[in-house]
This record gives sequence, C-alpha cells and structure tokens, in this order.
Amino acid sequence: MGDKGLKTFQIPATLEGVTALKDGGMSVRFHTNEISDEEKVLLMRYFQMFGWLLFSAQEQSESELELEDIRKDTGGKTPSQRLRSTIYVVYQQSGQTDLTFEQFYSRRMEQHINYEKQNLQ
Repeated sequence: MGDKGLKTFQIPATLEGVTALKDGGMSVRFHTNEISDEEKVLLMRYFQMFGWLLFSAQEQSESELELEDIRKDTGGKTPSQRLRSTIYVVYQQSGQTDLTFEQFYSRRMEQHINYEKQNLQ
C-alpha cells in the first residue's frame, strides 16, 4: 500500500473540480491554502502515487482518523468497492448500450437490496 516511509498527513484544501470518468471513477482537483515548505516537499513525494483520499469539512485529530483495516486481503478494496467493480465488468460484458453504467449499477444494487430484504424476519 505505497511507500511505508510516507506518513498520512492533512492540509487545508478546497475541492475545486469534479469530473466523471468513463469507467465510473471520478477525477477530483483540490487547491490548498498556503502551506509550509515541509508540506510542499511531502505533497510532492505523493505525486502520481496511488493512495486513499479522506475529505472532511473539519480538521481531524489522529484519534478521529482511526480507520478499520478491512482492505488487507482484498487487493486494497472494501467489499462494496469489489462489488461495484464486479458489477462494472458485468455491465461491460452485457453489451447494454441503452443504459449508462450508473443506471445499470442502480438497478443491480436494487436487486441485491430486495434480495436481502426477502431474508428479513
């Protein structure tokens, strides 16, 4: 999961742009407030590195940033991310051109939800 020498850090930033991508992902662009030279160097070490983004409207303390480590045995993905990726492959293989992936995904998720509801007592 990246370079172990790099630490998790937070800097004040504004979310300036969001663009939808063909594969169902999103491109996001942030602008920081003025940051120190140390923070600039650290930020550049992350340039073009895969990682995880956490965005909050408030500064977070280290204790608030404790995240459950559920991604160890799943290639770095949560179960919901794995399900979404699988549904995307099903969408591609279906050849359906009358639906966008988001429409297809919503319908498939509704099917999963209804299946689980049937098992409720």
